Amino acid sequence: MPDLEFIKITTYMFDDEKIRIIESMPDADSLLVIWVKLLCQAGKTYAGGYISLNENVPYTEEELASVLSRPLNTVKLALSVFQRLEMIELSNQGLYIKNFPKHQNIEAIEHSRKLARDRQQKHRLLASKNPVTRESQDSHTDITAQTKTKTKTKKKTKKENKNKEEDINTYKNQLKIEFPNIDIEEEYKKFVLWWEEGNRELKRPKLAFRNWIKKATQPTQGKNAGVNKINSDDPDKYTKGKYGHMVRR
Repeated sequence: MPDLEFIKITTYMFDDEKIRIIESMPDADSLLVIWVKLLCQAGKTYAGGYISLNENVPYTEEELASVLSRPLNTVKLALSVFQRLEMIELSNQGLYIKNFPKHQNIEAIEHSRKLARDRQQKHRLLASKNPVTRESQDSHTDITAQTKTKTKTKKKTKKENKNKEEDINTYKNQLKIEFPNIDIEEEYKKFVLWWEEGNRELKRPKLAFRNWIKKATQPTQGKNAGVNKINSDDPDKYTKGKYGHMVRR
């Protein structure tokens, strides 16, 4: 059930005997603020004056202090005073504001409900008379849904790219420690260029880059040097072997 947006507080509120008694107390200001907050909370709960966490669970004093944003001892004092002055009742159903209907702004509530009904009726009437309007609304809904989907996809892609970039930077930092004499950043640029220009697909790009770095640490070998077993992720696997002379790097 929706909550109330209005509660009624009359200009004669402070002429009430019980309010005057509260004003004579040392913590009058705090107690009066708590009273108004309780009225507002009862309006939000919209259960005929009952204030509870839900239909079957009443607030504890600690929870109520949290909801009202007031110290626990002050809330306990307020509840004790309000109960003694018969302004509230405490039961298993929760805290009940006595005579709460007099604080409900019935006129404002009914006016708000009437405006909402009139808007809905007018909207239905226009939609029934103008099919184009209905189609336009449906189209607008579809476009909005598509826009939301695209936005989510862009955010997801951006996040994935950011994670990949962070992963690559972490891996490069590890290689910098492992190969302190190699300019890892420069070699990475060369590796990416080799990868993109050749339109190659690498199953394990990290391992391929490590092999690239390892090769950069080794002296250039002559034409007749022996060829070791080629790793499937070796960046130069296409230039080695029997037909290496036929492949351009």
